[in-house]
Order: sequence, then C-alpha cells, then structure tokens
Amino acid sequence: MRRRALLIAGAVLAVLVVLPWIGLPIPGLFEQPLDAPGTLNVLALCFVFGTLALSYIALRVRRTALVRARAVLCQRCVRLRDRVDALARFRCPARWR
Repeated sequence: MRRRALLIAGAVLAVLVVLPWIGLPIPGLFEQPLDAPGTLNVLALCFVFGTLALSYIALRVRRTALVRARAVLCQRCVRLRDRVDALARFRCPARWR
C-alpha cells in the first residue's frame, strides 16, 4: 500500500515538473497555452498559496495534537494527585502498625 502511494505521488510530481514545458492549451481553464508567461505566473501564485495553506494546516494539526497531549497529561496528573490524597487520608488499622 505504501509503495503504491509513493508511486502515485512520484508520478504526479513528475507530471507537475514537466507541465510548464508542455505547450498544451487547456481551453476551459486558461486562454493561453501552459507555457505562456501569464499562465506560468498564475500557476506559480497558486503554488505559493497552496504551500501556505498546507503549512498552516500542518501547524494547526501539530498544535492540536500538542494541546490534546497536554490535556491528557494534566488529566493523568490530577488522577495521580487524587490517588495520593486518598492514600494520605487512609488510616491504617491499629493491628497494621
């Protein structure tokens, strides 16, 4: 499964790398061929905004994971404190001393 995903990602990357040198017109999307300067500028701008969006999503996911980890840690600390308090309040019978 992982090998297949890497193969697909590599194929998509290869197509995206070769795309600017292909003079292929896409009538519904761009008025000029793909190797025209205006089209390349639009594609570059889309690439920049896409990269910014992905980095923002990655940072947000990491921050969310850290917040959840901290919440779990705090919850465990509270439980441990409750157990220690319960042990401190526990009175041993006289025969155990």
